[in-house]
Amino acid sequence: MIDSIGFEDNRFHQLLQWLGSETKFGGLPVVPASADASFRRYFRVTGRTGSWIVMDAPPDKENSRPFLDIAGYLHAGGVRVPEIFAHDVEQGFIVLEDFGSLHYEDVLSGNLREEFYDLALEEMSLLIRMPSAITQELPLYDRSWLKMELYIFFEWFLHGGENCFDESARIQFNESIQPLLDGILEQPAVFVHRDFHCRNLLVLDEERPGVIDFQGALHGPLTYDLISLLRDCYKDNPTDWVEKKALQQKARYEAALEMSWSDNEFLKWMDWTGLQRHLKVLGLFRRLHMRDGKASYLKDLPRVWGYAHEILCRYNELSALRKFSESFQTWKAVAV
Repeated sequence: MIDSIGFEDNRFHQLLQWLGSETKFGGLPVVPASADASFRRYFRVTGRTGSWIVMDAPPDKENSRPFLDIAGYLHAGGVRVPEIFAHDVEQGFIVLEDFGSLHYEDVLSGNLREEFYDLALEEMSLLIRMPSAITQELPLYDRSWLKMELYIFFEWFLHGGENCFDESARIQFNESIQPLLDGILEQPAVFVHRDFHCRNLLVLDEERPGVIDFQGALHGPLTYDLISLLRDCYKDNPTDWVEKKALQQKARYEAALEMSWSDNEFLKWMDWTGLQRHLKVLGLFRRLHMRDGKASYLKDLPRVWGYAHEILCRYNELSALRKFSESFQTWKAVAV
């Protein structure tokens, strides 16, 4: 049955054929559930005994194998991820447990805000407990990867996606980001979800968050997921509250890893890791608008810019990067 007006393209019909011939879900109503910032999209299949989510990941644009592998790793590690009922990697279709439609983004402004954040932080602490044998199978979030992401900011945010910069600008930018990269790489490397934020956490009846969108997981900086949640690109959180929550999480990390760090060291790692993420996101959001026609992300630019600007102004070691960014009108325009 086709109920998804606007999604009835060749991929959708291919999905219906696969559901009918290769799974037990054939003939059930299929409607759009959501889309995200990638080429993936999601449908909800509903039957008499429940509902399920079908991921459509076009194989020429998205590799669904990492999703399946990492789902298995996380499930074994006790993280609440969706159960997988059927999959076809070659075609790019996966049938998943339906976590519902109530995201953390919908509840973090309510009376139970603190409780929901604490549940998310407890779930996050399971990630760094993932066995090293599994974590080391993931791509390494190393200097070259961090640098590559910062160049998304350089090219798509500062230069507006126009390949008109000269080599001297690239050299200057490369020099300005070296202290940031050095600071980020001081911290231990752990399992990193990489997008642990309010739109990838769902409210479940079992009083723990359902975790999704983990296929980009890497072996990387200890504080990456922490800052992704506390300085969420889609939620405003004050600095004093962020630091209080961060130090609470630091205690969990120290117990899990049997290591210890000073509060100042840990907060600096978090600030600098967050800055790298937020600069990357500024470029990603602008690219989503300019290249992919997804303008909805532009409304979040001022928040992300504010987080980045705060950290650039806080640390003298980052003054070269701050001055370089401020030399572009595209940087200044967001502050207006």
